[in-house]
Amino acid sequence: AELGFNLYRFSIEWARVEPEEGEFSLAELDHYRRMLAACHEHHITPMVTFHHFTTPRWVIAQGGWEADTTPAKFARYCERATRHLGDLIGAACTINEANIGALLTSIGILPPSEVLQQASWWQAAAQALGVTLMHTDRRHFRH
Repeated sequence: AELGFNLYRFSIEWARVEPEEGEFSLAELDHYRRMLAACHEHHITPMVTFHHFTTPRWVIAQGGWEADTTPAKFARYCERATRHLGDLIGAACTINEANIGALLTSIGILPPSEVLQQASWWQAAAQALGVTLMHTDRRHFRH
């Protein structure tokens, strides 16, 4: 506030709020409530981003953002967070830079998913999550 800012954008970490599917952490929601309240105390409008690059482990294990069930799970998380925090949220956005992966791949900063899937760290992560890699453009994981 002393620097003249009047808006602060920050992200709510889905994996912290819902560490296991359907289990919501009141302690984490209260943490974000305190952040929102601090913004208001300093006359700063809080802008919440519901998803900023990280995804809960259990969502990835169920197919990640390619799974047909993920949009409903994301909507459930957003609804739960909004029910707890909504009276203090000044503005919100759903997903930060939803196209960034495609953009970074198209300009050569990230390799295509077919190349990433060959990396030992990628395969180790898939094994740890219990998913099988699929080598298609549309679906990259199968539970």
